[in-house]
Amino acid sequence: MFKFVVLFAVFGYLSAVELDRLNIQEGKENFDENIMIDKQKGISTFHTGKHCGRKGVTEMVDAEHGIVANKFDKEDNDRLEKVCVIRAFNPETDPTPSRASRGLKLSGNKMPSKVVEVEHMYLLELYEGEVSKEIQSFCAGRPIMIQTNVPDLKAAAVEAVKQAKASKKNARKRAVLREFTACTNASTMKIMTCPGDKLRAECKIRRASCTYWINCPMNLQKGGFDCKGLHKFNSMICCDYNC
Repeated sequence: MFKFVVLFAVFGYLSAVELDRLNIQEGKENFDENIMIDKQKGISTFHTGKHCGRKGVTEMVDAEHGIVANKFDKEDNDRLEKVCVIRAFNPETDPTPSRASRGLKLSGNKMPSKVVEVEHMYLLELYEGEVSKEIQSFCAGRPIMIQTNVPDLKAAAVEAVKQAKASKKNARKRAVLREFTACTNASTMKIMTCPGDKLRAECKIRRASCTYWINCPMNLQKGGFDCKGLHKFNSMICCDYNC
């Protein structure tokens, strides 16, 4: 077991934060995911380092406010390392602090043999709404983007063209498209010169990252908890435009 409990004095009362590690074997690589759980604030944070060709990432699950945020580790001076990406909380695949803590305890901090992969393929858009103080602190001044999930690269191409058309009259959206949607800046010149009905996009996976947690719901038929690992595989997509 790797569990630690840290107590913080906050406005006259104690807030307990659990610090944990989850051991993971993926292919030939063995590594740990660092986890921080704050049941009082409704937050769980997961950090998985670079592995299997995927970037290191930290994900904060703010179950209290229904938002999940992630940011890449600063490894390659990549512009994608300078943004914070958010999406809506999904109770089917994202943990509350209590579920995350229970899964670690029942599994002995090791991934079960039964693992379900949850894949998110997405494009980025600028987010202009409000977020919780916890998410603001986590993003630490990085521009906040929202992910638009797509089922496959074909759907991504349709969404990318839609974003391109919307950016024609919005310089801010155009800048975001150039920096974070387009694989190469040069292809974005086609957006302004190509008639709308002829504009096309070709998409590919640009960056991938993973986080993990263990879900142990009660299964009355089995007479106890039924634990399975959830492998959240996130693929950021980029697209180039042609006419």
